[in-house]
Amino acid sequence: VFLCYFRWVHYKNPTAFIDIFNKIHDLKYDFELIIAGEEHKNGKDAMLGLKDRLGKKVIHFGYAESFEDYARLLWKADYLTVTSLQDFFGISIAEAMYCKCTPILPERLSYRELFDHGSIFYKDDNELLQITTEQIKIWPDKSSKTESYFLTDLDWHIMGKRYDQVFKSLVNESN
Repeated sequence: VFLCYFRWVHYKNPTAFIDIFNKIHDLKYDFELIIAGEEHKNGKDAMLGLKDRLGKKVIHFGYAESFEDYARLLWKADYLTVTSLQDFFGISIAEAMYCKCTPILPERLSYRELFDHGSIFYKDDNELLQITTEQIKIWPDKSSKTESYFLTDLDWHIMGKRYDQVFKSLVNESN
């Protein structure tokens, strides 16, 4: 199961995502797709077109209205396909990785610094197509979902203590 969970805006590059999964569909691969994420008027028609074209392969379509729905979708997915042209951090990637979802990420952004362990990287759309079809071919042989790679350095239990130390030192300096 592949997951699309990004806002349907131009800088998230939904066109590349749509093109890749249209090609995979044309190549007659067996896969399922969760298309979630915040709808945006500029990308909605294209995403609806993909949904209509893929039919029953799309097992969820539309924004997850609650945290419970969002979490359920993340746990159901095996791969998170990211086609972004721009991203500030990638919270949805971290959340997907926590749910044992393997991200497929573009090399062009700073994702490798944050998500190097447990991720698959691609250089261009041709390589994304190749990697995605390879994952579809091996998926039935996987005994279970990938190992969870949570960003422990950024966990609030760790970061909260760091922030407390910084704030205490600032207060002490001002006294």
